Amino acid sequence: TRNAWWMPRFLRNLVSSASFHLVGLLAGYDPHDVRPADSLKQISIPVLILHGKSDRTVDPDNAQQLMRCAKHGSVLLYAGGHDDPSNEEVQSALWNFAKKLL
Repeated sequence: TRNAWWMPRFLRNLVSSASFHLVGLLAGYDPHDVRPADSLKQISIPVLILHGKSDRTVDPDNAQQLMRCAKHGSVLLYAGGHDDPSNEEVQSALWNFAKKLL
């Protein structure tokens, strides 16, 4: 819905909320119960947290909070928005992270 500039805001919010709810129903859990911070506390291997500086879906400050929960975490705030795997900075960071682990 983020590219639906032509859709009224109230309708975008409704579609987004309905989609989120539907995913939960299909997957058999409530997406609101998902807490990445709790999961990160249990992970003992290195974790790379990537987050777009201009993300309007999830506040970039959340990446710093998540990193503090990880035992071996690092964070990269890249120039970009939400979920941007084609971003060259993201690809480079992933490649370098993988090379360190291998």
